[in-house]
Amino acid sequence: IDMGNYSADIIVIGGGAAGLMAAAGAAGTFKDKGPDGKVIVLEKMARPGRKIMITGKGRCNLTNNSGIDSHIANATKNGKFLYSAFNNFNVQDTMTYFESMGVPLKTERGRRVFPESERAIDIVNAMREYSSAATVVYKKVSLIERTEGGYTVTAGNKKYSFDKVIIATDADVDGMHIRLLLTSFFLQFFPDVIRLGHLYILQTPLFRVRN
Repeated sequence: IDMGNYSADIIVIGGGAAGLMAAAGAAGTFKDKGPDGKVIVLEKMARPGRKIMITGKGRCNLTNNSGIDSHIANATKNGKFLYSAFNNFNVQDTMTYFESMGVPLKTERGRRVFPESERAIDIVNAMREYSSAATVVYKKVSLIERTEGGYTVTAGNKKYSFDKVIIATDADVDGMHIRLLLTSFFLQFFPDVIRLGHLYILQTPLFRVRN
């Protein structure tokens, strides 16, 4: 590693909730199962997980403590594709995941789940701590290019070479738009990244909220 260039096995573009979980999971897998690997998160904002702070009016409505069928029914569209994801990591897994990080949870009216402290910052801090095995770089991605050794991402005044990229955008319309733009960018200019299986999309569901 020199002063201007860094290498990583996985680069996650976006340090929101999805990006932090992806980075933490990847770093944890490297640590537990080997071989050794490096994960870098590139985030343009000054702090990761900022949008988590405004969820649930600052209390962080973490999930809904109901069954899989209820979650599928409340997905905005094409909910059936979530069955596999929920069967691999369901609501109870989610709650256990955060409680194991030292954040006690409670279930309120409508099966809504919040931290007992009613402070979204506690969820943010737990996710930051859990993903601390990954390196977080607070720079906006400005360029992705192909090199002799593979591919590099330019953020700030540094270049980061990588083997895999995870796109972790929001589940709303804006996030979908950004994801499609990034995917089209790779497809147009770096098709080998997709063809050879180097690009991953972290699919985050979007749910209706009902009284």
